[in-house]
Amino acid sequence: MGIKTTIRHIVPDGLYQWMKKQRSGVKLRTFLSRQRRQFMRTAALPGNEGEAQLEALLQYHAHEIEKGLSHNDFRAGFGRRAMWFLADILARWEKHGYSWNDFGVRQALSVLRQYKEKHAELGVPLPDFFQQLMGRWTDRIDTADLNASGAALFEYQRPSEHRSYSQVLMDRVSLRNYSSEPVDEQLLVKAGTLAMRAPSVCNRQSARLYVITDSKILEQAMDMQAGMYGYAKPPALLMVTSKISTFVDVTERNEPYIDGGLYSMALLGALEELDLAACPLNTMFEKRRENGVRSILNLPDDEVLIMFIAVGHKPERTLHPKSLRRSPEDIITCIR
Repeated sequence: MGIKTTIRHIVPDGLYQWMKKQRSGVKLRTFLSRQRRQFMRTAALPGNEGEAQLEALLQYHAHEIEKGLSHNDFRAGFGRRAMWFLADILARWEKHGYSWNDFGVRQALSVLRQYKEKHAELGVPLPDFFQQLMGRWTDRIDTADLNASGAALFEYQRPSEHRSYSQVLMDRVSLRNYSSEPVDEQLLVKAGTLAMRAPSVCNRQSARLYVITDSKILEQAMDMQAGMYGYAKPPALLMVTSKISTFVDVTERNEPYIDGGLYSMALLGALEELDLAACPLNTMFEKRRENGVRSILNLPDDEVLIMFIAVGHKPERTLHPKSLRRSPEDIITCIR
């Protein structure tokens, strides 16, 4: 009889289970410590000024400007904070001698040119801070590719009843403006049911969906999410979570987010299939906002937040960020 088997027979079951749990806790601390070190070393955090990290920061702040350009009621002179960050990162980019042909920097320069041209189109002067911050890159901005960023016009067309999966993917864009028509709760339940076809580890189906149509709760949740300021509140809001209690080992510590993400992508496709507009909204909150969302929606402690999804009927016309995709070569590696 081995040592483990002997201990198992000698030690009371309650104590044995406690010992196993403590051992799992030690393993979990080790895994999380490795993840922490990897994240601190490679994420786009202060002091990490590799090409990939600065490119990510350029994309992050360029998208802030891109969203501002997509407002149907354009507010001239917006974006001082985002412009300050973009100028700082461009200066660091230049100092390191990184390529001006990289995707992220081309996107940033493009959105800055779009910003200039939008003001010129409306006949309003650029804010003083634009020239102060961006003057040194005027030539690069004025020759940037206008197709690499900015706002695009969505015009509604009734979809075919027999769209292929690839057509659904190509048709879907994130819309933040919606028609005034209320969304039938049962239509949202239907989308959530279709999304249950998404795979999950060992078919444990950890994802959970909260369908929010109560205007008061929706407004409270959106104010806590704080990612759609300047837009009207959507007619409906979805919250996707994932249950930690369905996972059985600390090696599965990241699986709630993977399964929740798979469900969310299937859900976005199902909403598009049902001809509804949707926009995923992140839930990567600090403690105060996470606790606020949990309190508003009365979420169980064993569920982690995956994302909100704003939902409404598609408007006849609206602007939306272009959100240009990278080339497949940037994303796909074939290992032969």
